[in-house]
Amino acid sequence: MHSFFIWITLSLTVGFSTFLAYAFLYLKHPQWQYLSAEGSFIEVCSVFVFSFAALIFFFLFVKTRRIIDFIYTVLMFFAAAREADLHKEWTKDSILKTRFYLDQEVPLNEKICGLIIIGLLIYCAIQLLKRAPQFISNLLRFHSAALGTSLALGILFLAKIIDSKDRLPYVDDTFADIDGMYLRLFEESLELAAALFFMTVAIMLVRRR
Repeated sequence: MHSFFIWITLSLTVGFSTFLAYAFLYLKHPQWQYLSAEGSFIEVCSVFVFSFAALIFFFLFVKTRRIIDFIYTVLMFFAAAREADLHKEWTKDSILKTRFYLDQEVPLNEKICGLIIIGLLIYCAIQLLKRAPQFISNLLRFHSAALGTSLALGILFLAKIIDSKDRLPYVDDTFADIDGMYLRLFEESLELAAALFFMTVAIMLVRRR
């Protein structure tokens, strides 16, 4: 396991734990709302980190021509765009909904862009599935890049569960006693942590090559 990865993991764990504990104990509800609002400092940082990770992976792709680097470039770019809520600026509805393509009021160019994005995501998913056995093998051998990616994905999964808690009855009951605004701050912090792990993976790959 790479010492750089260990140092980053410990730093992020201690840093985010300290921040969330401080926010819970000493900050008030309006400050939670300010920190977790759309376009807040945390969200802007997430956009920046995902974008920076995308640039590093693109640099790697130009250098190596490896498909996996292209996939990471695309996914990091989409993650940055999603964090920046660009999907709300570019389209009138979610491109993943059938009604988006059936609605005659939706411009043709938006539908074409939606199909291109979905096509890219499907392509990335297929390529990742092909590489899943190798990824699992690397994970079992404690390769830093595989561990970092797994941590980032796990953190994003947890953030998505918190974000969707209102639609998940059992999950909603679990978090019933926690202030919703603090949960929002927790979710935004998790997304930033995931972005930092992806950026760490990108930096480690650059150092390795």
